[in-house]
Amino acid sequence: MRGEDEGARKLRVYALLEARYHFYVAFHAPRRALEEPIRRRYYHVAPLPAAELAAWRRLLSWGAAQPTGHVCDPLEPEMAEVLPSFTYERCLLPGASVRSLWKEYALFLEGKGAVEDARGVLARASGVFFRDCAPMLLYHAQFEEAHGGLDAARALCAATCALPPPAIDAYLAAANLERRAGNTDGMRAAFAAAVDALRGEPLAALVRHAAAVERKLCGDHARGVALIESAIAREPANELLWDAALECATSAVVPAAAGAGDSPAYQAAAALLERMIAADSPLPPPARRRAWLRYQRLVDDYAGSVDAMRALKRSRDEAGLELTLDSEVPESAVPKPLPKRKPNGMSVDVSMGGGAAQPSPSPQQAQAQYTPEQLAQYQQYYAQYYQQQGYGQGYYPQQ
Repeated sequence: MRGEDEGARKLRVYALLEARYHFYVAFHAPRRALEEPIRRRYYHVAPLPAAELAAWRRLLSWGAAQPTGHVCDPLEPEMAEVLPSFTYERCLLPGASVRSLWKEYALFLEGKGAVEDARGVLARASGVFFRDCAPMLLYHAQFEEAHGGLDAARALCAATCALPPPAIDAYLAAANLERRAGNTDGMRAAFAAAVDALRGEPLAALVRHAAAVERKLCGDHARGVALIESAIAREPANELLWDAALECATSAVVPAAAGAGDSPAYQAAAALLERMIAADSPLPPPARRRAWLRYQRLVDDYAGSVDAMRALKRSRDEAGLELTLDSEVPESAVPKPLPKRKPNGMSVDVSMGGGAAQPSPSPQQAQAQYTPEQLAQYQQYYAQYYQQQGYGQGYYPQQ
């Protein structure tokens, strides 16, 4: 009897197990179909192939679109919140070098209210895999600031500013963090550190922004001027810095009324332009010519009397300058005239004078007859000519 009961029990259990097996096969069929193309499930320093990444994204998107109870074992409802995170963790093994996956994972956890878990994910990303990646560090800093972690956000911004080469985005992020926190001294310290670290065009862009913030937010025009002057002291030949200083100086200038004297703001702008056009100016000659033109416009638009205009014209004549609108364009940027072509294949180069017709040499003849400098100029002429004519390629093929 005992054996018969055991056998009957097994028959009943086997039927239940078989039914459960078929249920789970059907239940997990969509997920298995999405996981089938995935081959790399382990960490590797090589980037994840695009096809593999697309397969992981389809799996994550499918899981996010399903009801919570559908993506876990229906007999174990306590796994409902664990399994989606487990899928992200599985995805980050082969996709650890994909920055967007870490951000999506953190956003998923943040949306579920698991702020500490999201903070841990970003800490792993910015502290291990992307510790030298400025965008990830700044993204983590924004997360910390949004959740009240100002000290952690400051530390992340400082780490970003310390990365080589110096980046303007890092210093702007640090300054804006302090501005939003109401720490004016911290904002100014970030701007000062940026002046010491940046060079060239980024430095000019930063001091231009910093001066505008000082003028509009803090109402301290003089501090913005001082910041730009400190940058000019570091790079006196940077014309962009002088342009930023001139923009800052003219922002407070208003046209003088009839009979009124020149305002202090106008005098400050004029003094700055005098420094730009002086004989001992660190600016190159083309930049000084452009400064002369800006000076003329300043006097025309804002001076209180015609005497200033006449005095400037006398100074310009004494310097032997003939200023036009083209003076604002660097001389190196003005293209030289192209040789005029005739239907018979002859060309006349009017830029060289004389106007005598000369046969146009072939590319092989040009390479044999001209020096490398002359050949480069010859190729440039033909490239410009073909570009103006709308041809598909230049006279010479690209090397």
